[in-house]
Amino acid sequence: MPVFPRWTLLVVALLVSVAGPGPLRGQDVQAFVVSGRSDHRAFPSTSGAGIGTAFQVHPRIRAEVQLDRLVSRLDRVGRACVRPTLGHQCGVEAIRTRNTFASFSAAALATMQPRAFVRLGVGFGVVMGTTDSSNEAASGRQADVFVQRTAHAGVLARLSVRIQPAPGVPLHLLGQWELRRVSLGTCSGGPDSYAPFCGVVGSAELRVGAGVGW
Repeated sequence: MPVFPRWTLLVVALLVSVAGPGPLRGQDVQAFVVSGRSDHRAFPSTSGAGIGTAFQVHPRIRAEVQLDRLVSRLDRVGRACVRPTLGHQCGVEAIRTRNTFASFSAAALATMQPRAFVRLGVGFGVVMGTTDSSNEAASGRQADVFVQRTAHAGVLARLSVRIQPAPGVPLHLLGQWELRRVSLGTCSGGPDSYAPFCGVVGSAELRVGAGVGW
């Protein structure tokens, strides 16, 4: 079952509320692609995409809310069985693992505008979401995975660059560098089970995209 649709209603409601009339200034909607690296051996690199919205809550404070979906693929050697729960017809073989992270984040950034067309931001926030794992053995047998779905939560630090290439045109380019530290709390399982969602994971992510503001 795909993870991303779980957040669809939340994102639609968020974008509608931000885009609606109100006292907020500097509102915009963004779309971006993501490339990341982590210090966890089960998912050393990730890639994906996301959407978000941002608005000025103060002349020097910008709030950002984002939703992203990242995927990590890894070829490994592990235990696979015809019936993993019964330990029936098991063997060690090549397994292709796909880990998917669907995250919701909210951050507050202190902003400055060194040029009329450039806005910089730096700040901190929180991130939470779900993590799924799917595993496919070369023989078609089922890989023994202790937990296939769990939650993650943590904190982030973000550096943002927003460039408006043409004065008077609401389109802008977006670049962000983000550091995350999230907790994966599932650390138990049998000795033969693959349990990748354990411990605290640090990651660095680069986001590049565009947005429309008003």
